[in-house]
Formats: sequence, structure tokens, C-alpha cells
Amino acid sequence: MAEQSFLTEEEKLRYQRQLWMKSIGELGQIKLKSASVLVVGAGGLGSPLLLYLTASGIGHIGIVDFDTLSESNLNRQILYNTEDLGKSKALLAKGKLQKLNPNITIDAYSFRVTEENGASLFSKYDVISDATDNMKSRMLINDLACSLQKPLFYGAVNNLSGVCTTFIPPETPCLRCIYPLEPGEEYGNKERGFGILGATAGFIGSLMGLNMIKFFTGAGDYLKGYLLMADLGTYEFQKIKLQKNVNCPVCKKK
Repeated sequence: MAEQSFLTEEEKLRYQRQLWMKSIGELGQIKLKSASVLVVGAGGLGSPLLLYLTASGIGHIGIVDFDTLSESNLNRQILYNTEDLGKSKALLAKGKLQKLNPNITIDAYSFRVTEENGASLFSKYDVISDATDNMKSRMLINDLACSLQKPLFYGAVNNLSGVCTTFIPPETPCLRCIYPLEPGEEYGNKERGFGILGATAGFIGSLMGLNMIKFFTGAGDYLKGYLLMADLGTYEFQKIKLQKNVNCPVCKKK
């Protein structure tokens, strides 16, 4: 998206409470207006993430999701309603978010990210956010972001726990540094049976959005190179510094 140099009077009113923040102000809001974000996954994590990115005034948002809405999604995917069942999540999300903020540009992609289409798609945006729900997709997104040196905002949830981090290639470790062995088909089948409480996904998805806003505006720590582990059953939190795997096939120095 082309760099913006001013805010309209309507935007100043809409984002008034953010403009009052010393860490954001008008300059920070203009940075958000100039920013572009691609969110891969419009489900449990993607719903709160997309809502907060849209409301904050990110100027250009892309939404990728090949799936249609099913009834079992509704306990956590708060962008949608019962009458939306059977419809494309990407198209639904675009329509609902555009009503929330008509001042921004929103693109919807109703297909699966692959090695063939990923590079050209990712190249259109400043940063990438991984809001998917399976390790195979996460590894592919990580590899594409690393190859293009795109900042990648990552989150994952299970039951009452979640993790969140920000990868900035080539400065930080990548996802394969944390998980050097890609899980096989057996783990993928197990993933589909993981339980999840909607509020857990809401908590981690909101953190992912906060990290992106802080990244663009310089408003504070956005978990660059650190993994936040949150156990929402016990309210125990750990912030762990990540280390590069010198033998990582994706992000090791050439």
C-alpha cells in the first residue's frame, strides 16, 4: 500500500483514543494507515486478530482462508453468525470487516496457500500473520516468510493454553528452529481432535494483533525473538528467548 501522509477528519475522530496515546499519536496512526498485513486463517485466532487490526486502522488487510463455515466453528470464530453456515470464511470476513471500517482496503482469497501461489501472494504485503490451526500449514507459511524476509506473527492454541511470538527474518530464529522435525500425518490427525475454548483463541489472537500494531508504530515490545507461553488454566506465563538452530534448513546463514 502506498505510504499515507495525513489523516482525514473522520479518521481523527474514529481513532481519537489511539491518537491520545503518546506511544502512537498521529504519526503512529499514519503508519498504521500505510501498513499492509496478510492474515492466513480466518478462524478462531483470525477472528479476533482481524477485528482488532481492522478497528485499529491498518490500511490494507488480506484474508486467506479456503474453508467454509461449519456449526462447530461458532464457539470460537466470533466473526460469524449462524446464518453464515456453509459460506466462504474469507468472503464473509471481508464483508463484515468492511462494515466495521469502510476506510481501509480488504482483500479476500478463498483458496489454500501453497508453494506455488504463496510467494506471489506474500510479496503484496508488509507482514504475514499465521492464524492457521495445523502444523503443516504453519511450516509452509514459515518457510515462505523466511524466503521473502517478511516479518511473521505467529500464534497457536490448544485447550486452555497458547503461544505467541514474532519472527523477523533473518534476525530471529524461525518456526523450524523451535520444531526441527516436522510432525507427520499421525500428528495431523491428532491435531484435528484438539479441544479449544473460544476465549483462549480470543486471548492469543488479540495478542497477535497487539504485536502487529506495536511493530508498525514502535509502541513497545512485540515479542521479537521471544516465545510467550500462556497457561490460561493456571494463569502462569513464561517468556522464553528463542535460540537459532545453526543447522536449521530454512534460516541458517548461507
